Amino acid sequence: MRIGRVLSSEIEKNRDGETNVIMIRCEISDENDIQDVELFRQPGIDARPTEDTTLLLDDVGESWQVAMAADDNVEPSVEPGEIAIYAAENGAKTAQVKCKLDGTIEAGLADLKLVAIAEKVDAFIDKVEQLFSSWTPVPQDGGAALKVLATSTFANPTETVASSNLKAEE
Repeated sequence: MRIGRVLSSEIEKNRDGETNVIMIRCEISDENDIQDVELFRQPGIDARPTEDTTLLLDDVGESWQVAMAADDNVEPSVEPGEIAIYAAENGAKTAQVKCKLDGTIEAGLADLKLVAIAEKVDAFIDKVEQLFSSWTPVPQDGGAALKVLATSTFANPTETVASSNLKAEE
């Protein structure tokens, strides 16, 4: 086994020309020892290593090398037993989904996309239903009575219906 460093990666046909795989151009022992190797991946995980990722390389037969593992040198942030899936750029995580020991799933980092929580969505819908059930239409007002009622019902900004923590119902 040897250690290598990623110079670039591409999705290309494998050496038999049958299947698309991740091919990595890497530097093995010195800057003049540049080789192309196929990345063997874990099932269910689709990730391409970035430049400067460290690789563990091995020979499969006499003329075929594969990258068996990769380390992007991004600092770990999980407790024992937790799992995180993340995207990284320039040695820093840019997005992450973490399965925590307490049963929650934490999603976050840059450009956080929040996921709606059913109870909060239900509360918001209840508020809208109350608005319409308490409204008395006024002929020829062009909806002015509804507008006044809606303005008073939603005078304070509504609480967000989203969260960065998810937990399955038991």
